[in-house]
Amino acid sequence: MQLTELGFETEEITVRPAKGDKPAQSITVRGIALDDIMKLFRVHGPELIKLYADLTTDKAKLESGDSAQIVLQAAQQFPDMVADLIVLATDSPSTKAAHVVAKRLPITVQLKAMEAITRLTLEDHGGVGELVETLLRMFGGVNGLVANLRGNQASLLDSSGGSTASAARSPS
Repeated sequence: MQLTELGFETEEITVRPAKGDKPAQSITVRGIALDDIMKLFRVHGPELIKLYADLTTDKAKLESGDSAQIVLQAAQQFPDMVADLIVLATDSPSTKAAHVVAKRLPITVQLKAMEAITRLTLEDHGGVGELVETLLRMFGGVNGLVANLRGNQASLLDSSGGSTASAARSPS
């Protein structure tokens, strides 16, 4: 089978209309891919790391695979990250307007969307804990490498009479 022939499981989340005679509407979410996760980490890396740190203090929650608790915690602590995730998982254009709409969805819709995204992303793939641990290992290694390279660059500049302040402003 060719990649272009693959279909991905999605889920419809019902959004009740504003008052009036309009029929109910829905959003369609899918599981997120590595590209989506990278986008989230670029914007919300510290929040994702904090969420993981909070979860690892309560290992039972992480190991239980109870995505509902994790989703609720993320929604409470990081509403901008949740909105960005919903925008990504609906394949909506990543615009300020889409972010505002996702952030203003009723909490029940946001939570249902997050649960569906989590299930579609992780079902049969090791669960939340395994995904987060893998990502943190990846980014921990990358962050360690970057910090090491920056330290080496600063040492080189100091020994050559350069200034680390001017190096920090350099576009390279």
